[in-house]
Amino acid sequence: MSDEKRVSIRERFTRMEFIVALFIVVIALIIFSTAIPQALALRDRQSCQENLKTIGEALRMYSIESKRESYPWAKMRDCAGNVQPWSGALELTGFYPEYLTDLDLLVCPSFPAGGSAVEIWDQGKTTNPRWKAVEGFSNNGTVEPCEVLAKPYYYYGWVLSESTFESVRKKRRLEPEDFKRDFVKGGGVHFTEEFGFSVHFPRFRMAVKTLEEKLESGEVDAASPTWNMEYSNGKAIELPMGSTIEFLRTGAERRYCREIGDPAQSPREQGKIVVLHEELFSERDRFYHGGGRTNVLYMDGHVACQTWSHPGMQKFPLNEAGLILMDAVDGTLTYEPEARGVENTM
Repeated sequence: MSDEKRVSIRERFTRMEFIVALFIVVIALIIFSTAIPQALALRDRQSCQENLKTIGEALRMYSIESKRESYPWAKMRDCAGNVQPWSGALELTGFYPEYLTDLDLLVCPSFPAGGSAVEIWDQGKTTNPRWKAVEGFSNNGTVEPCEVLAKPYYYYGWVLSESTFESVRKKRRLEPEDFKRDFVKGGGVHFTEEFGFSVHFPRFRMAVKTLEEKLESGEVDAASPTWNMEYSNGKAIELPMGSTIEFLRTGAERRYCREIGDPAQSPREQGKIVVLHEELFSERDRFYHGGGRTNVLYMDGHVACQTWSHPGMQKFPLNEAGLILMDAVDGTLTYEPEARGVENTM
């Protein structure tokens, strides 16, 4: 074989090797371009879960040492002393720094607005519409307890469980207050499907909005240990577990225990009571961790990554009740579900 042919064959192999190597590099880049973001998202999600576990341990210690084994109150006033009925945040006075030593634990790494407690609540780099700069508190480099609001984590201070909104298979009695006024025509009462036999979420919406109004007017004391759920006219609202929701405290779960002599009931019910959770949305791709995934801290201390599907089918907080509370925290809650601006899913 001549030298020219040997060179030609060597060049062809060199080109082929280059093409193969280039192809491998491209495939590797494609793999890494998807794997790295997924790995970072997983890391952030796990960091958020660790934050919630640490906060849960601090809350447990607080409840052990507090009167009546109570958890901290939900924050009800801003730094100017104004009532803020649905701040969705912990009352940190007495809890920080005695039990929770680092406020940055309240910040999920996946939160898009700010990276630290100072940025979010002192400087206002938050998506919470209730945040307002208050002279003497804001932008001084320190986070005071009165500045903290919901987002990225939400806390309500009430015993809210999947059992609170459990399905009722038998037909429930409808109240006149369950019907929309717009649907009363010609002496007959017309109502939409969501006000039919499963009336939990519309009633809960009315209860949340009514409590908000009564807290703002001073008719209801912000330090009340129970939430007597009512329509706006003062009539009690019935949910599967009654019309009263207790303040969050160890032992409150016993109300949900139904079988006498079963010691596993109390821990099981604690595992259903929601203490803290991340922000919820009606669109799956808006969640901090994508794909409708959100972390939830339960009263027994475990943290679960729940996945959103359909708000009418999910368990609290990933259902319509959770979205109702999101509206309350944002200050956009109304009596009519259509006003939320998303598809009616009740």
